[in-house]
Amino acid sequence: MPNFPSGFLIASLCTIALSTGCGTSGPELGSVSGTVTLDGVPLSGVLVVFNPGNSRPSEGLTDANGYYELRYTREQSGAIIGQHKVLITPQVTVDQDGNETVGDQKTIPVKYNTETTLSEEVKSGSNIFNFDLQS
Repeated sequence: MPNFPSGFLIASLCTIALSTGCGTSGPELGSVSGTVTLDGVPLSGVLVVFNPGNSRPSEGLTDANGYYELRYTREQSGAIIGQHKVLITPQVTVDQDGNETVGDQKTIPVKYNTETTLSEEVKSGSNIFNFDLQS
């Protein structure tokens, strides 16, 4: 084993701890969940993104019932407190062979994703935002 100075080892461990989120409180988050429907029908496999514009966005994937819960990071659920632009788009996954699979095949109008008109204000505590999209 290499002989590193003890200060180097301590500094390395501190850097690792800080980069994984240990010892940092981060921004204030509110929990966010809800459902997404298109013309009254639940949308499964769509990505819901809350983008505050000045920080990391939060996202969640809808289940078979159109239900989503936002995640800020892998370890933290929720979204930053404040105003967000909301985008709803089909989830695209790529397998190890490079084949793409798109979530719910229903067409989601651009006014809900690339040209979104949706916005919501996340407050401290629990927030429920249901989106009934119209085609």
